[in-house]
Amino acid sequence: MSELKEQIYTGSNCIEVQYYFEEETHLMDALVQNKCEYELLALIKEVAARFRLSIHIETAPLAEKGFRWRFKVALKKTTKPAL
Repeated sequence: MSELKEQIYTGSNCIEVQYYFEEETHLMDALVQNKCEYELLALIKEVAARFRLSIHIETAPLAEKGFRWRFKVALKKTTKPAL
């Protein structure tokens, strides 16, 4: 990413979200992540509304060629009661 773009995306008007994991897997429930980010955005909008500010929230990629997410999909292991 160019130095100018890096400055734009890391300036004082940016919030970076980073998740820390205690497990070695470094996996997170995708719905939990989505809900966390939704709540953060709702909080930002609420603060702006309280101060009567008009804001526009954008997301920026961490790499030049766009956004990149990986989703791991697996079946849940369920325990069935013995018959």
